[in-house]
Order: sequence, then C-alpha cells, then structure tokens
Amino acid sequence: MTEFLFIVHPIWYLILLGLWVYCLVDALRFHRTWFWVLFVLCLGPLAAIVYIPNFKLKRHRREGLLDEYVADAVQLKDLQQQAAESNIPALHLQVAEIHVRRQRWQEALEELDKALANDDEDLRAHHLAGVCFRELGRPEGALAHLEYVLGEDPRAGYGHARLVYANALLDLGRKEEAAEQYDRVLSAYSIPEAAVRRARLLEEFGERSAAMETLEDSIDRAKDFPADRKADEGRWIRTAREELDRMRKAPNA
Repeated sequence: MTEFLFIVHPIWYLILLGLWVYCLVDALRFHRTWFWVLFVLCLGPLAAIVYIPNFKLKRHRREGLLDEYVADAVQLKDLQQQAAESNIPALHLQVAEIHVRRQRWQEALEELDKALANDDEDLRAHHLAGVCFRELGRPEGALAHLEYVLGEDPRAGYGHARLVYANALLDLGRKEEAAEQYDRVLSAYSIPEAAVRRARLLEEFGERSAAMETLEDSIDRAKDFPADRKADEGRWIRTAREELDRMRKAPNA
C-alpha cells in the first residue's frame, strides 16, 4: 500500500507534466517539424522518452537523430538507384559518404571502388577509402590511398587525411613516423585527437614535458571552438584534459 501511495504521489504528476511542457515548448521554440509537435501533443509525457534522447544528444540537437536517419535513408535509396542506372562516379561517391556517416565501412568501400574505377584521381574518394580501410583494420590499404591524397594535396580534408594517415602508421607500429605526421597536422590545424595521440607518443618517448605542453595548447585552443565543433570534438577534448591531469599527477612530472 505504501508503495502504491508513493507511485501516485502528486509530485510525480507534476514531473510528468513538466516533461510534457518542456518537450512541447522545445519543439515550438526550435521550429521542429509539425510531426514532432503533434507527436508530443498526442503522446503527452510519454513523448519525452523518444523526444529528449532524439534531440538532446549533442551531435543531433538541430535535426534530431531519427530525422537524420530517415533523411539519409530516403537520400540513400534515391542515390543508389541513380548510381546503378548511370554509373556516374560522383553518385557512387555520394552513396559512399552516407555509408561513412553511418559507419558502414565495407558498403562505403564497395561504392568507392566503383567511383575510383571510373575516376582514379578523385581525391575525396581516395580519402574516404583510406578512412574505410583503417576502420576495417587494414592500415596498409589506408596508407596506399592516403599517400596519394597527401601527395596531391597536403592539406586535404583540413588536416583530416593526414590525421588518418598518422593513425594508420600508428596502427602498424611506426610510431616515430606517426609522431612526425601528428606534428604536421598540429602545425596547421587545431585537432584535439592529433594532440592526444601525439602527447601519448611523446610521453612514451620520455618527453613528458613536451607532451603536457601539447595537451595544454590543444585544450586552450578548444575554448575558441564554435559550439557545434565543441560537441563533435567533445570526446577528444575530454580525453586531452584527462591525459593532462594524469600526467601532472604522475611521479616525476
């Protein structure tokens, strides 16, 4: 009986009402599609179970996780049909980009193979192929594509191609070469992942002070990132802080 009274306590109704109002106001304030407004109105407080995770994840605040997935699915179906009919490299590349966003590396690689079969000089296709090979645990294949990309455009992907190249070198145990590539990335761009990976290598090489300086600089630069980039880079910014804190507390820091 006591448990039942606890469940029906008025405070829970107020909490549920608050959640419902919050979702409705959020949907109207940020001009969500009418689907979401009606969804919240019809389901009441239960809508919060879907609405809040969908829109309040940092990387999906604007469009929503489900909205992005549906939009990608519709676009993917249309592009796949067009690519099959015309075999235009650019269409295969667009299909591959959607697969990459969904982290479907093998499917993306198959489309990139089709794109490169008709245009083997497409830097974007080679870049994404390098990403896919690395994610599939095949760093040698990644290096082959990324070496071509960097030979043609050393700044490809605003440093991202070189970052993946460095990661592939690290996967192969070529640590000194990887450290050199991370240096080159950081000399031109502020990329927290490159800073973290470089700092770890420097510490391994016995250069803890330089490692800490790398992390401090990266954390300081991240303060000026726009909100969207802070959300995207959040994992590596947090890792940089954690690594710096660990190094400071380590003996003989």
